Amino acid sequence: MTELRKKWEKFSEEIENTIEYKIESIAFDIAMQIYKQMEKLGINKKDLAEKLNVSKSYITQLLKGKSNMTIETLIKVAGALNLNLQIKLVPKKLDLEANVQSVKNQVKKEKSEGILLDVK
Repeated sequence: MTELRKKWEKFSEEIENTIEYKIESIAFDIAMQIYKQMEKLGINKKDLAEKLNVSKSYITQLLKGKSNMTIETLIKVAGALNLNLQIKLVPKKLDLEANVQSVKNQVKKEKSEGILLDVK
């Protein structure tokens, strides 16, 4: 492994351990799940906004991470999309391979059971 590669991996690891990265990563994951379910149901932002009795711009802000998603908001969005909200606290995994396997298992689960809002 080259010296530059080692430095890049160390830098990447440091960033991934910041609270800001973790928040953005979870928000992005939730937004992607919402988009996927909207597509699956054939609804757009306007339709979702009407179901939630909020403005379309509010939905846009949520999906862009410009508005803080509270647990209450997540429950309402999940309900409007015929989903359940599931939040889990799990042990930290230091092993990259374990993290990769966890993601693969989650994708497999989503394919077999449908999309769930699952925040980890």
